[in-house]
Amino acid sequence: MFEGGTGGYMSRSTRERHAITWTSKEQIKFEMPTGGYAIMNKGENLCYFRKKEQCIALGKQLRKMKIENYKIYRLKKDGTVIFMHPADGVFPEKVNKGRVQVNGRPFTIRSNPQQSELKWTKYHMKSYEADPLTTLFIKARCMAFVDVPNLFALPQPNMDELVPVEEVDKYTKQEYTTRLMEALKRVQDDRKEKEAKSL
Repeated sequence: MFEGGTGGYMSRSTRERHAITWTSKEQIKFEMPTGGYAIMNKGENLCYFRKKEQCIALGKQLRKMKIENYKIYRLKKDGTVIFMHPADGVFPEKVNKGRVQVNGRPFTIRSNPQQSELKWTKYHMKSYEADPLTTLFIKARCMAFVDVPNLFALPQPNMDELVPVEEVDKYTKQEYTTRLMEALKRVQDDRKEKEAKSL
């Protein structure tokens, strides 16, 4: 029983509403998510709200009263009824075998990037948080920029065959150039071998 405003019975844009049903063992006074107090009936109860979040807020209140048999439905404009919560019969915070994680983030909230680190991404200057893949990419990029020695790593030739500066005079210009080119060719060959092995 409730005497008061509902804060809008249904959505104007979609003409849909939400319903929550539960069973109570006794009459209890409870607070409505839209404001004010109501009294639940002993036995079956039904309440309509405009938003799903309002139903979930009432559901949290019911769980504090040891009422865990509530169900939330969406009623569409054409009369279709969709069962929404708890979708697979188990509340979201409980573990359920086979449940697919939705909107999960594989790291702690502390690992979220700073707003300045998101520059040049679609999340720059946005109020919502970056998706997990972008976050991991940003973190990898930050770590790469800190690793200065490997940031612009130069190929290291095999120094055994190179001509030391002190012995340059012993070789003709052509011999010196030939040995240098051979050393660089070995570097290229080594790189090609590594690429072939990685594939």
